Amino acid sequence: MLATAADSSRDGGNAQVIFTKWVTTQGDGKPVRFNMAGVVSGDVGGGQFVGEILNLTPPGATTTIKALYHLNGDAHQLTAQLTVVQDNNAGTAVIRGVVTDGWMKGAKVRGAYQVIAPCSIVNAQNGFFGDVCFQGTLRIQGHGHHYIRKSGFPSSQGSCRQCSCRRDR
Repeated sequence: MLATAADSSRDGGNAQVIFTKWVTTQGDGKPVRFNMAGVVSGDVGGGQFVGEILNLTPPGATTTIKALYHLNGDAHQLTAQLTVVQDNNAGTAVIRGVVTDGWMKGAKVRGAYQVIAPCSIVNAQNGFFGDVCFQGTLRIQGHGHHYIRKSGFPSSQGSCRQCSCRRDR
């Protein structure tokens, strides 16, 4: 009997992740400008958000940010390389990128967040930018599923688990 991963198979191989994050510290600038922390839920399971801002344009009406998001849920872990365009007047952002490591590697990432200030999370209140956090959703657009044997070899039947992290077909 084949086991299916309800977290990503229910929507054609797509997954959804909800996050709340905040900026914790300034980075070393080589290449990390700022460090982020937070929480995740959704199809990765409950867990921790860790991120690095690698580059950003000077704030104006919009800020363009290059970042790495590490989503460490209790069901799945992944890293995504993202470009974020934040509308500073509206307090919203659009997110685009790709999963570069872990679960669903190679999948496109689309999402958005809202700037929350003041933020009711105690850890965020002590963040680098003060009492500000960012709450949003990422949609990971899967590239389909295949099955691999528990031993790690491709299979279309038998004792298998569903996987979206490698293309074995």
